[in-house]
Amino acid sequence: MIRALDTKDIPFIVSARNIDFCDGWNGAMLESAFAGGRFFGFVAEDSGKAVAFAAADMAADTADLEFIYTFPEYRKKGLGTSLVRAVCDAARGRGAVKLFLEVRKSNLPALALYEKAGFVKAGERAAYYGDGETATVMVKEL
Repeated sequence: MIRALDTKDIPFIVSARNIDFCDGWNGAMLESAFAGGRFFGFVAEDSGKAVAFAAADMAADTADLEFIYTFPEYRKKGLGTSLVRAVCDAARGRGAVKLFLEVRKSNLPALALYEKAGFVKAGERAAYYGDGETATVMVKEL
């Protein structure tokens, strides 16, 4: 089941992001993002347990996919595809005409997911991540 993300999900997001990410998103930052009214997203659940999530932020007529995560044991089951689709639909519904994202250049499974969802490479950001890795910038026309 896919449902809307809300503030009660902040502890789950923070704990899940601490598994595979080190980018500084913390509970206070997420609370601030929600309070701004431009932040939205979705959670995938399995038997009532949150197992994946995706979140985006709006700015004028564009949206940015801030993050997407699926616990390892739930990967390759279509949850990422469903979450990306939900974010795209919601962004379009909020008036976005484009959805942008950055993804590690080495993250081949994520790149494949985004390409399958209709994203195209728009450029790169050298040394974008804290460890110096380059980000691939992708965009999808909504």
